[in-house]
Amino acid sequence: MTYVLIVDDDEVQLELMTIYLQRLGINQYFTARSGEEAMSLLRNNWQNIAIVITDKNMPKMNGLELIEKIRMYFRFDHIKIVMTTSELTRQAYPLQAEVDLRTVLKERGVLPLPKESLNANVLGTVLEQLADV
Repeated sequence: MTYVLIVDDDEVQLELMTIYLQRLGINQYFTARSGEEAMSLLRNNWQNIAIVITDKNMPKMNGLELIEKIRMYFRFDHIKIVMTTSELTRQAYPLQAEVDLRTVLKERGVLPLPKESLNANVLGTVLEQLADV
């Protein structure tokens, strides 16, 4: 079975994403409220998780750090990553000038998804694109 892993520390956003998945007919998913919880789920279910949808801003381990750990520990091409954020036009690392978040995500094979445009239809389109990759 193929699962989606949703990672967000915001309970409302997490619930919204699960509703979107259910509207799309996707009922096989895991949820995590932190990067640490996501890594634990991945360690135990890596063979079943095909897509990780993570928020960027989370305490302790943010979305960028989670992506780095996923890429380091799970070097499998079958795990696709989507990052939801409202900060796509901001710098990825504030102390490094001219480093755009979109560039950083693209270099890591991550699809950026602006929270402002997120709905079930947009998520469905993104998931279809990832299935074709």
